[in-house]
Amino acid sequence: MDQWVEFYKAHELTYFPLYGIMNGQCRCKEGAACMNTGKHPIFKWKNQPPRAPRVTDNIGVSTDNLVVIDLDGDVDESVLKEYPRTFTTSTGHGFHLWYLADPTKKGKSIVGWKHKVDIRAVGGLVVAPPSRHRSGSQYRHVAGDSIQRVPRDLLDSL
Repeated sequence: MDQWVEFYKAHELTYFPLYGIMNGQCRCKEGAACMNTGKHPIFKWKNQPPRAPRVTDNIGVSTDNLVVIDLDGDVDESVLKEYPRTFTTSTGHGFHLWYLADPTKKGKSIVGWKHKVDIRAVGGLVVAPPSRHRSGSQYRHVAGDSIQRVPRDLLDSL
């Protein structure tokens, strides 16, 4: 967790603890009934400084200064070739492609931008490495050494 917190700090990202997962269940008070297992904040995070999670927590990252392409639905890694290379993480059933937002043209979050593709941007969050997905898999880095600026043509298509 410490290495990831340092990575998020170095990229000036706002990070915060999310409820962790134990035995496939959310550690929040709803437990097995939770609909957002491992994906919701423990504390208010908007307009707050970064706050490091404990090792039992998951970690969330604000997408206020990012544009994240969220590929869902057990997609194959070959789909990543359709997008400009950047820092990319695997999720429980897909990928997140992280791009630095253009400060002159902020992106917005869009659910259903394309089939099984959402956009996370201003006001949103992503679950980030080294978090655990309810499936048991771990969010992990899979490609790209740095977060690239969002390409203008991609930003324009949003």
